[in-house]
Amino acid sequence: MAFDLHILETLIYQEEGPALDFKEEQYKLSNADIGEKAELLKDILTFANSWRLTTAYILAGVREVKAGRSELIGVKYHLDDANLHQFVNSKTQKPIGFSYLPIRAEGVEIGVIEIPIQERPIYLKARFGQLRENDVWIRDSSSSRIATSDEVAKMGADQVLSGTPPLASEWTDDRIILSLEKSIDTIAGLKNAGVHAPDFKEWHRATLGMIKSAFGDRSIHYWEFRDIVDDLHPMRLYGFFGWKIITGSWKGVLVEKLDDVAELLASFVNEIKQYGNAADTD
Repeated sequence: MAFDLHILETLIYQEEGPALDFKEEQYKLSNADIGEKAELLKDILTFANSWRLTTAYILAGVREVKAGRSELIGVKYHLDDANLHQFVNSKTQKPIGFSYLPIRAEGVEIGVIEIPIQERPIYLKARFGQLRENDVWIRDSSSSRIATSDEVAKMGADQVLSGTPPLASEWTDDRIILSLEKSIDTIAGLKNAGVHAPDFKEWHRATLGMIKSAFGDRSIHYWEFRDIVDDLHPMRLYGFFGWKIITGSWKGVLVEKLDDVAELLASFVNEIKQYGNAADTD
């Protein structure tokens, strides 16, 4: 499976949270002790169970830089996707959907664990290292913890009410319209935020993930959205030599681009209301 390097570029400008984690060193699986294997297992469980708006990513070989572009430092080896799946899903009460993707960027190798939104809760069938059976691990901001009994009870039951988007197979026309309109409503509050603000990053990641899931990453909808949003990348918005920061014109560019995004998303809504989502027939 190919990985879109534009997604990597977006992720490394984000901060760690319920859908993103950076690891400077690669996980150990082969020749690892039980503690090292348990740490890997816990991290995947944590993201699989967490409340989030989009696909979660664990990036190995990346050093986090707060309020800036994180540094790609690379890994010395990659995990085997098949072995990783066999290890993780032999421990859990039901399979976790995820993939390990080796990618090369900026001259180094990066390991990407991609974990889509899926049915929860997921927990261990039996104790493994420090991980107890039946404990449901979740991501809380940038740290992990065991979910409370109330949180476990809510998983799945109010998946839609909590704001978590449905699985790709459940993207009905009504759900797509509702999600697009929510994204449009959010745009007004982002115009004074700037592209480094957490609210902006969450909106960006959630909207891109929703369009990719609902329409597909080869659809014209996905690429039309990307064409505009790519111009919101900090290097483009601020200018290569920072002249837009100096002149103060970055805010005007941001507002203009966000208005373009709102207009585009509104056109998607009108299209679906008139014709339905063509992806449903694929």
